[in-house]
Amino acid sequence: MLEKTSDDLFNEVEKQLKEQRLLIENERTQNIGEINDLDNRKEWIDWITLHGEKIEQDFDNWEDNISTTAEMLRGMITSIKVHPVEGLNRDKIEKQLGHKLVINFKQAIVNDGIKYNDENDKSKGYTLTTGKKSLDMGEIKILTGGRGKKQIKQINALMKNYDTAKKKRGS
Repeated sequence: MLEKTSDDLFNEVEKQLKEQRLLIENERTQNIGEINDLDNRKEWIDWITLHGEKIEQDFDNWEDNISTTAEMLRGMITSIKVHPVEGLNRDKIEKQLGHKLVINFKQAIVNDGIKYNDENDKSKGYTLTTGKKSLDMGEIKILTGGRGKKQIKQINALMKNYDTAKKKRGS
């Protein structure tokens, strides 16, 4: 009888140890993933530390110093993909009507943000809202002449989005 109890006890202890080991291995894997994410964020933070003070200034005066702006954008952007948009023009002839523009960033900064645990008491902490690494700018039409009212509206909308994003980053 004692031998049977010992075997049952051994099996139960072994089962619990295996379960505990599995939990620890899962936690280890999760921690490794978090460390890798932190390494990526550290690269981003190092880049912002290096260029942060000049970013807004360079964006406001990008035409004055193209080389600095290009270096700054290389630190933020992985690739810019441009695809032709084709269709029928007003004369019903198949032509290129515009371009589709997709910007891929090194970090997930598109629509990222901070969500406070308590909006009334921000000292209670916050969580980061993960953004996306890709920004689809949609179709940019080729100017075909005329006044181009629609294009002016698109440019004004883009500038408004830029100003809004700039205000969010500043606050």
